[in-house]
Amino acid sequence: MRQYSATHGPAEKCVLSSARFEAFRSCLIETAYDLSKDHGKKGTWLGYGIIKEEIEQCMRAASQHLENNGLEKSLRQYSWSGIDLALNERRLALEKDTMDYKRFMGSVRVHIPGIGYAISIRKRVKHNEDSFLMAQSPDCKVLAVCDGLGAGAISALASHLMVKRLGERLAYAVKDMRSFFISTSGLMSVLLNNPIITMLQQSRGYGMTTATTLVSSGEAEKVTYIGDSIAFRIVQNGTRPHVEQIGGNEKLKTVIGSHSFADSDIHEEMRKGGRYVITSDGITNLLDAPVDDIRKVFSETSDSVKAGEAIVRKVLANQIVTGKDDDATIIVQDG
Repeated sequence: MRQYSATHGPAEKCVLSSARFEAFRSCLIETAYDLSKDHGKKGTWLGYGIIKEEIEQCMRAASQHLENNGLEKSLRQYSWSGIDLALNERRLALEKDTMDYKRFMGSVRVHIPGIGYAISIRKRVKHNEDSFLMAQSPDCKVLAVCDGLGAGAISALASHLMVKRLGERLAYAVKDMRSFFISTSGLMSVLLNNPIITMLQQSRGYGMTTATTLVSSGEAEKVTYIGDSIAFRIVQNGTRPHVEQIGGNEKLKTVIGSHSFADSDIHEEMRKGGRYVITSDGITNLLDAPVDDIRKVFSETSDSVKAGEAIVRKVLANQIVTGKDDDATIIVQDG
């Protein structure tokens, strides 16, 4: 692990070597997880996947990105009266919050017992454009995966803005997720897709994001989605679980923040019972048959950590075979 970090780290651009390392990291973390359960050291196992040198490299990469490619450098070149300075301050604050060193890590994992297990693996170019959220309100649990779209770093800002705002406005969002999607799309258009900013930074393109959210109250579950991030519902039926795909059946038409965004493009589906897996297309596009692959994993384990790692390793195996990669994010709801 130290050798990987010292020679490659966030600068690694070879899909083959990085996928092999991430598969090794996945196996190591799962082994540490199994051992920690046996020895009552719950909560320490995630540390086995952390490399100090990798974190230091990623911190430098994040700092260099903000210095060389950040909004602040571009905006300093212009002093037009048409630019809203207060809005610019919000943009800069969002970018600094978004471009944390974890955006440049090979992979990031979060486990919140009773809610779920999340893994996000960065593609081999620049930074991770996926964002995720696991949160709990007094009445429900919320999971969300967003996949940023658009040219350059602004796509990461879009997905981060979505999950950041969801976490800050959780009480409002869980009551009316559709309205939350609509209001966030409007804010994104103003904050990231302002015509003046877009013109000044043509290489950045527009900032947009897909979004799939799960609100689970214990009595029912509501999945709200737009774009091609997908949810899977797993209902245990003896030794052969039933897996239902929710979303991903239509072509990508519009997303949060796009100029063609319409209320009718938001889909909401209600279910009762089961547990959920939410993924970005970096997972589903690199599974041979997503429903069958997920069914096979859950027929072998019901543990959210082991299931998440097993699915990720299937994705990494296909990266090795095909040479293709993308930011790949998955949340497995705790059972």
